[in-house]
Amino acid sequence: MAEPRVDATASRLEQRLAPLQRLPPALRWPLVTWMVGRTVSFVGTGGVCVQALGREGVSLTLPLRRRVANHLGSAHAAALALLAETAGGLAFAMHLPAPRKPVVKRMEINYHRIAKGQLSAAARVPQDALARLQADASGEVVVPVDLRDETGGDLVDCHLVYAWFTRDAAPGR
Repeated sequence: MAEPRVDATASRLEQRLAPLQRLPPALRWPLVTWMVGRTVSFVGTGGVCVQALGREGVSLTLPLRRRVANHLGSAHAAALALLAETAGGLAFAMHLPAPRKPVVKRMEINYHRIAKGQLSAAARVPQDALARLQADASGEVVVPVDLRDETGGDLVDCHLVYAWFTRDAAPGR
């Protein structure tokens, strides 16, 4: 069976996910979760699960387990930050052409209340930034992340600033 064709402007992440596109969702998303967890081990350790991942956006969940809980029995603030950074980073990575390198520059989270149960995160790169990601050798973009708990309530105001560069334009070179 032939491998799915990947556009020349595809991101490194899209290239890695292309062979999985022919799998049914019940197999694809656990495999994508495993791949992401192997690539970024802290994401795997935290237990982040990929529900959807594409150019349209990213959807993740984080079940409330002992390893991500705080002294109050709810999700630890660092677990919310992990989920937010993972969602924003994956959304960003889906649009970043293969030769470019991503890096987080800044993360801003304003916590509103204690989380209840399973967490979910959704992120997508703003439409006005997409052309710059393709055309510019380096730059930065703000990616907002929507973080909710099982009650559906808003937990935080959150956005991350991601930068990118090519190997030749790497800082300190």
